[in-house]
Amino acid sequence: MGICIIYLMIVLIAFGVFELKNNKVCFKYEFMDKQFTKVMKGIAITMVFFSHVGNANNVRLFAPLGGGCNFLISSGYGLNESAKKGFQAKRFWIKRITTVIVPYFLTRVIMVPFMSTITFKAFLLDVFCLKPQYILGWYLSYIMFWYIIFFMIQMLPGKYRKYDIIIC
Repeated sequence: MGICIIYLMIVLIAFGVFELKNNKVCFKYEFMDKQFTKVMKGIAITMVFFSHVGNANNVRLFAPLGGGCNFLISSGYGLNESAKKGFQAKRFWIKRITTVIVPYFLTRVIMVPFMSTITFKAFLLDVFCLKPQYILGWYLSYIMFWYIIFFMIQMLPGKYRKYDIIIC
């Protein structure tokens, strides 16, 4: 566990979340501001990357630190804060399609020749995150589910939106 804490400290310093001045820790950002959550998502992605590399080589590396969970929490928080400034449904879905679905679709198209057998129906279910064809596909299905829930909550009239935590 100590090595994980040391790694996290190194990553935090490398990403510039805080700096050491006169033997005191000074944060460069306000807690949970946009820049801070971007840095935290970067750290989470780094943790997930090393976890996947480790898993591919039969080594459990940073898996217990929950990089995926940290990324989801930071992303959800960012979505919520952005929606407070004004939610635009069309803009929301265009961004999700261009940053999540299209890259995933292109990656899966490239991978089709390497898949043993896949039907067109299975391929469509895979690229639309409804029934992933590989073990790590659960993540995109999960995040798409929460995008839909978030969208539906944002479409509620304002007086009902305060109950969103109960819905989730």
